[in-house]
Amino acid sequence: MATDYLNKKDADFETWFSFKYQYVSQKCAGQPPVWAHIPQAALSKLGELHAAWKTAYSAVIGPHTKVDTEAKNDAKKAAKAAVRPFVNQYLRYFPVTDEDRTAMGIPNRDPHPTRLRRATGGSGVRSR
Repeated sequence: MATDYLNKKDADFETWFSFKYQYVSQKCAGQPPVWAHIPQAALSKLGELHAAWKTAYSAVIGPHTKVDTEAKNDAKKAAKAAVRPFVNQYLRYFPVTDEDRTAMGIPNRDPHPTRLRRATGGSGVRSR
């Protein structure tokens, strides 16, 4: 994938993380089709990280201290570290669709990956 789907700017990350958490929560809570493949413990952990991020991010919107900034950076680092495995384990495969991933801002896998050719070093013809 050419670009990182986890936004670098805090405001963009806030928007993306909040929307993704809300989207996943609704699907797990019964919005058809229901995503029963995500364990409640994994969703709860994501919710805790989301709450910690929102609290830390809200503290730096206005005047803030260096400690507030460090707390925000730590919360973002922890969220990103948990989001990547969550996406790869629960949101890359059925029942999550390409449309779901697009809506959440998660890139879809290329359905027709390009094969890499092995370098042969020369004409590519073997001699005996």
